[in-house]
Amino acid sequence: MKTQRFATWASFKKSVIDRFNLLDPDRRALFWFRGQPDASVPLRTTLDRRGTFASDEERAGFAGALLAEFAKEMIGLTRARKLHGDPLGLLARHHGLPSPLLDWTESPYIAAYFAFEDALGQPPSQNVAVFSVNRGKIPKTVDIEFIQDRELLRYNLRALEQRGAFMRVNTKENLEDLLGDALSRFEVPAQEAATALRDLEAMNITARNLFRDFDGAARTAWIRTQLSNT
Repeated sequence: MKTQRFATWASFKKSVIDRFNLLDPDRRALFWFRGQPDASVPLRTTLDRRGTFASDEERAGFAGALLAEFAKEMIGLTRARKLHGDPLGLLARHHGLPSPLLDWTESPYIAAYFAFEDALGQPPSQNVAVFSVNRGKIPKTVDIEFIQDRELLRYNLRALEQRGAFMRVNTKENLEDLLGDALSRFEVPAQEAATALRDLEAMNITARNLFRDFDGAARTAWIRTQLSNT
């Protein structure tokens, strides 16, 4: 994994996003992005953050059991109760079930929003991280699948708004090591959050528009009020 550090949001945007925007459409389509508010936190699925597994087989069995229990608990709650396979897994991930799915976005701006959203007021020493993966460089031997079919997201409206894409990680091995040179991590000081979030709001990238629900409206109200006092 390659790591680059930038002193400001403006320098990150110029060096990373502006260069990405100059690529031809086929090249841009190879890249996915993910934002995290703390650059020291490794890139891991929610399943691997919550559990430790002795083997890939044990991990897959646990993930399957989780999904089966989720499907049982859905009965009577939604018309989508007959979902199975990827649509069921994506819905479960959307609602917080620990999962081998890692969510990404096709937009570096949206990834930056999720990196900075919770960074207001963080310690001066903390950096946020925006990860970029070039899927064309991932070794074919790596046990990872890509999910980008919009039809599979019909029950996950948030992912649609967020230009979401998903990576199914089928191994307990360290993901950052597996992705190798295909993965880049860009770090920016958390102190740049106010500048970045104001810039992103000018592009209409807010929680209200990325979530399209009352939760998003509340998150946007919280951030905007903080920014008005900064």
